[in-house]
Amino acid sequence: MRTIYQQIKLISAPIVKHYHNDVLVHDRAICAAMRTGDTAYWAPRECGSYLIRCAAHDDEISLRGLRAVRFRLDYFKACNAQYKDLKWFLLESTDGQRGHVASCDAAFAEGRFQSQIRTIEIMISQAAAEPVQRPPTSRFLTISAMPSTIGA
Repeated sequence: MRTIYQQIKLISAPIVKHYHNDVLVHDRAICAAMRTGDTAYWAPRECGSYLIRCAAHDDEISLRGLRAVRFRLDYFKACNAQYKDLKWFLLESTDGQRGHVASCDAAFAEGRFQSQIRTIEIMISQAAAEPVQRPPTSRFLTISAMPSTIGA
């Protein structure tokens, strides 16, 4: 099985005419950093390409992670608004840098981003509703190494 980068390089060869470094440098670095289970959306065009990571795993379950996924969705929508003829590909890592590259519909990708946002919002609200576990405290105050003020 080829790496994800090898697959997108083959797909981009007849499409990308200018700004080859988008694929050769930037996309390659992102593909090299992919871990098993990671996904991204990629669209080659005549002048470069777009590569948008999907939410990572547990490190995205926070307000910061929620903002990041919303930003990615906004960026995805902006790309589609600017270039109506973009053809998107879903990159799915099955074994580190190796995985599947498949053509996908923009509506499918947007729906997955929306689903990630809803999932993160639910997980954040559930975490906020859980009672905070505090360590037990002693009812007695222990004083140690108290400076003497007697006779001062």
